[in-house]
Amino acid sequence: MIRIITDSGADYPPALAERDGVDIVNLTITFEEKEFTGTNHEFYEKLKTVHVLPKTSQPSPAVFEDCFRRHVEQGDEVVAVCMSGGISGTVQAAHIGAQPFGNQVHIVDSRVATCGQAALISAAMTLREGCKNARELSEKLTALIPKLRFFALVSNLKYLRLGGRLSAAAAAIGSMLGICPILTMKEGLVVPTVRERGMENAMKRMAAIAGEDTPDPRFPIFVYHVISPDMRARLSELLRQHGGLWAQVKHVVNELGPTIGTYAGPGAVGIGFIAT
Repeated sequence: MIRIITDSGADYPPALAERDGVDIVNLTITFEEKEFTGTNHEFYEKLKTVHVLPKTSQPSPAVFEDCFRRHVEQGDEVVAVCMSGGISGTVQAAHIGAQPFGNQVHIVDSRVATCGQAALISAAMTLREGCKNARELSEKLTALIPKLRFFALVSNLKYLRLGGRLSAAAAAIGSMLGICPILTMKEGLVVPTVRERGMENAMKRMAAIAGEDTPDPRFPIFVYHVISPDMRARLSELLRQHGGLWAQVKHVVNELGPTIGTYAGPGAVGIGFIAT
């Protein structure tokens, strides 16, 4: 059997992970040198009060090696789908952890994160039954990466400022004007696309940008939010208004966890899918 492993940067829905047998290797989140182990709600309530962002630390190679070994010793092969190496060293740790296992373990750098990464994991679950081994599955997933689409909308510029992606002056002016940046990932890095005034305008613009592609009907669309279920629902509504496959393909919804939510902040929404 081919087992799928990922990291917590994907925010893969727990119910799907349990159903599909997907192992999730967690990054560590620390507030003022103390590891955070609470709920998402507790995390975001605490995040609202900080002046310095919590730190996210990649898993060690040994953690990945132990996870891989457990499956290999049961006679399985493994494909690990990791968040972009451009924003985290997690995929490098996975590569090191995989070294003792040769062709029994293959690592895929998704080149994205969160709902985009989750879309690739979902594709892995769909495609693995038709693959002879982990190598074949990893090659099919790698071929899909250029078709991965990921967009995120940030409603509060505070967290981009604290994360060093925005100057204090730009954040102050942007907040005063109600500017909401739409982000994507290119070549494994987070980059801005456009900026809009107000969340409704920004969500309409993000839905329009996403609608320039057609979702692959074999795989669901992932729509995520940070303690903003109403905005998530509105984004899904705007996407379905495109009609066609946009109205037919299933939407999988989830809340971002602390790994990526640290930098997005409360109020963020995002979409990840695989285009035709």
